[in-house]
Amino acid sequence: MFSRKGKKENSSPSSLLFYKGDCYNKVMQMSRWMRTFKEGLKENRRGLRLIIAGVFFVTLFAFVHFREVRVEALEIETKASSYIVAQVDFSFPDEEATLILRQEALGDIGMIYQIDPKSIKKARGQVEDYFVRNKSWRGTNSATFEEIYTTIEKIGEQLAKIKITDERTVRKACESKYMCRGIIQVPIDQQNPSLSKEFWPIFLKEKLQEAPADSKDAINLVVNQYAAYGGWEIELDYEELRKFRNHIEALVEGKNTAVKAGSLIISEGDTVTDRHLRQLGEMKKQIRESRNLFSPNTLIGSAIIAFFLTVLIARYFRLYHKKIYYSSLSLSLYATIIILTLAIAKMIEYLLIENAQFLTEYLRFPILVPFAAILISILLNKQIALFSSFFLTIVIGLTLAVDQSRFLLINYVASLAAIFFSQSLNKRKEVFKVCVLLWVLSVPIIIGTNLITSSFLEMSTVFDLFVTLALVMFEAVLIAMLLPVFETTFNVMTDLRLMELMDPNNELIRRLCFEAPGTYQHSIMVGILAEAASLAIGANGLLCRVAALFHDIGKLFNPNYFTENQFADFNVHRLLSPTESAMVIISHVHEGVELAKKHKLPKIIIDMIQQHHGTTMVSYFYNKELEMRDGNADLVDKTLFTYPGPKPQTKEAAVLMICDTVEAASRSLEEINEKNVEELVHRLVSQKIKMDQFCDSDISFKELEIVKKVVVHTLYVSRHSRIKYSMKTSRAED
Repeated sequence: MFSRKGKKENSSPSSLLFYKGDCYNKVMQMSRWMRTFKEGLKENRRGLRLIIAGVFFVTLFAFVHFREVRVEALEIETKASSYIVAQVDFSFPDEEATLILRQEALGDIGMIYQIDPKSIKKARGQVEDYFVRNKSWRGTNSATFEEIYTTIEKIGEQLAKIKITDERTVRKACESKYMCRGIIQVPIDQQNPSLSKEFWPIFLKEKLQEAPADSKDAINLVVNQYAAYGGWEIELDYEELRKFRNHIEALVEGKNTAVKAGSLIISEGDTVTDRHLRQLGEMKKQIRESRNLFSPNTLIGSAIIAFFLTVLIARYFRLYHKKIYYSSLSLSLYATIIILTLAIAKMIEYLLIENAQFLTEYLRFPILVPFAAILISILLNKQIALFSSFFLTIVIGLTLAVDQSRFLLINYVASLAAIFFSQSLNKRKEVFKVCVLLWVLSVPIIIGTNLITSSFLEMSTVFDLFVTLALVMFEAVLIAMLLPVFETTFNVMTDLRLMELMDPNNELIRRLCFEAPGTYQHSIMVGILAEAASLAIGANGLLCRVAALFHDIGKLFNPNYFTENQFADFNVHRLLSPTESAMVIISHVHEGVELAKKHKLPKIIIDMIQQHHGTTMVSYFYNKELEMRDGNADLVDKTLFTYPGPKPQTKEAAVLMICDTVEAASRSLEEINEKNVEELVHRLVSQKIKMDQFCDSDISFKELEIVKKVVVHTLYVSRHSRIKYSMKTSRAED
């Protein structure tokens, strides 16, 4: 038998027959299962389209219905381009009025003084000296020396904490519950502040009221001695005054100024201030709170708009892209891209408005639509991307809280640039190049808009440029991450993926080159023919070229059983019966499918491998078997000589079948000229038509004629005769 690695093992022709027969049965079983599965999908595809449309409708409804309130965005320190009036009654925090109220509250506050610490220190020294030197106080007072000394220390500490101010300040401090104790009210000359004689009786009274009965004599004696000191000085207590003023300011509630609907907020040409921005913010908040999103009228209105947009999209695909309209996977892919774009737009809006209000001034040009334009252009086609860019620009521009004129202009221009530059994508990393180029084309719009409304040299222009660049780079990263996911999930074959498969270092291509060189050369030529023919009828030429490279990879399991790889006189089929040979030849399709799955080739390539022989017969071995049966067709089982199919399902698969057959047959032509090639191509294509090989593909007879002409021309040019040089000329050239 032959191992899965393509190496030959010791086996007899009979054992090979059993192995190939088993493979053939598996292929037939798989083919029947696939036909049943596809029929089931066809029966239910209307239901799938309705589900997709339903999800699309619900998303559009939510996007349109729960839209943010739109209020004109102004930039501080710029000139207002038009007047703005209040749409509803509202009130806003009036910082200017609040500041006036706070200033009025602080107007009743006088200065707060404290006793100079140096004066306290000197007075304490004098008092202590008096009690040490003068003994007369002991006869008139019951206090002991220890009590006197302790009292001197405490009174000194308390004097350091005392605050001195006027009557109005004391009253304000008590009313505001700032402090009532530790503050003494005495008249103070603001021009020449000094400690008034009225201070000491008040101070002594407070201390006597606070003290226990047994210490009052000591307090009375000590305070009188402190009062006798003549060098008292006071100074402003700046720290206490600051705390008190802050306390009073905090007690003043913020002033809210009422604005009536229809009142002028800002006039045209006025300089935008923080006060204007606060008014607009509060007006927007009031409009949002006053909306009733769940009223019948609002719900019905949003539903009508969403339904209209859904029908518009469906009608567009039904009229201009029927193939996508009847493909549930393609519709799901399109809906996913649109929904994802709307979700990103809503997320950015939420972050800007709810969490980072200051960013709204910097992200004035949100470039969002090119994200969808690039994905649709790569995964579907350019026409749908162009239509979708217009659709999304209008829908997002009219529902998001953005400057409509700026958004519509920059997003549509950037989307057109994205679609244009996406046509030349060959590698995934070039997505970043596309995003940079569309940003470069957006720069003149950003600068021009800023020149109209303000000055080019303002920092806002620089922020606009850097923020938009950061946004498109974020979208580029997102696109690069999502492309492989979408390709796998929705079974989409992009040009990027096809270019990757054409890499000469691809394992299967390298194996084909070294293990089956004849098949490799045949595949290269089939790819050239198929690409040219496909492009001529508007099919995917790159897909045909790549599919041609892999269509015969099943021959890697036993390459010597195929004519193009037999370089010696020995033909292995001489050891096999016609039936066994046919089994070997037919099995290369199933083997190719299994090998393609093992190497995770895209499904569309696997399908073309499976379909490139359709349900045709291996005529050579069938005729040999018929000769062995004396021409009695009843004794020959045709199914053993027939490929299991299915027939080509697409234009590309049909073109591949034609080019594969023609290229192989052309090698048997004794003389290559245009007439012989044309007759060969016409005969082979006619045979396929009679066998109904193209009935499941959407290729027309007109397109078949175009394919025939292109194949004839390309094949003849590639096989034309060269000039025979004489030996003398050859030696001279050598």
